[in-house]
Amino acid sequence: MEMYQWLTAVLVGGITGFVSHLINNQGKLLLPRRLKTFFHFGFLTDIFTGSLAALLGLVLFDVTLIKEIIKVSIVTAISGQTFLLHQALGGEQAKNSQIGKADEKIQEIDKLLRR
Repeated sequence: MEMYQWLTAVLVGGITGFVSHLINNQGKLLLPRRLKTFFHFGFLTDIFTGSLAALLGLVLFDVTLIKEIIKVSIVTAISGQTFLLHQALGGEQAKNSQIGKADEKIQEIDKLLRR
């Protein structure tokens, strides 16, 4: 594969990741920042994820025409973002489930103490 194919995939994937970031955050740009325990990369994470997914798609599908490279890069970058959103949603659902169980236990204990 030639260098322009790799660069095109990285550029298109990065732009797709950036647009996905804006869509998912209601048009707000989350800037990189340092938190107490770690560094949050903000929108750079989405750009990196989109670029990496586009490169993976380029390697897996072995496309050569620029039109095909752009199509595959967009589709794989969106798929990568969707995968990450699905993982984050699963984590939030598990957290909410645990909070619900804790609330039920607290209510049971409260009922026992009021007797």
